Amino acid sequence: MNILHSVIALALLVAAPAAAQTPNHKALVELTKAALVAQGQAFTTNCDAFQITARVAWVLRSEGATLIKKSAAQNGCVYLGQKYSHDALQFADGWADLLASAGPPANINTPTWQWTAGATNTADATKFAAPVDLDAGAPVIPPVVSPPVDPPLPPQVLTELVAKLFMEVQQLRLNTEALMAALAQVRAEQSDSRVRWSHGLTGELFRGYPVTLKPVP
Repeated sequence: MNILHSVIALALLVAAPAAAQTPNHKALVELTKAALVAQGQAFTTNCDAFQITARVAWVLRSEGATLIKKSAAQNGCVYLGQKYSHDALQFADGWADLLASAGPPANINTPTWQWTAGATNTADATKFAAPVDLDAGAPVIPPVVSPPVDPPLPPQVLTELVAKLFMEVQQLRLNTEALMAALAQVRAEQSDSRVRWSHGLTGELFRGYPVTLKPVP
């Protein structure tokens, strides 16, 4: 059991049962912040302050504590797509400001319990949400797995590869030169055939009967 779970268990033991009037829970706010600080929690954003507020709401859920929804333009913390007040909770008989100088720019987050009885933090009753258990774990998002990167080759291996490529290039050049020479030979033979054809073809039709074939002009 971590420190936060221990604090919550202790708070559940000492929290007063639901009554006509919500009691002062400043001590619970102090304990919750102290436990977070002991775990290395930094306080630089509204959502850092919400770490305190949400946990206090979860402990006091049996007393009717609810989170207060905020619009996109209002100050607060976005948690799982919904923005909430980062320093106040709503109850059936009023609302409490849990932290003084909460969030930027001061980021002091002094534990307090500034109670406003018989009123709601917002005029719209649909702006309240049931507490959430931050310590139950957030949805697991699969990590982005990058393809493995091959380690660099040793200098000796690189040298051998370059030498091998150089030899292959040289062989390709020799092969190309041989092909070009063969092509030139073929062209020369074709040219010689044309010259001989232009002078006519000689031979014997039958033995003793020579014949000469001349190209048609």
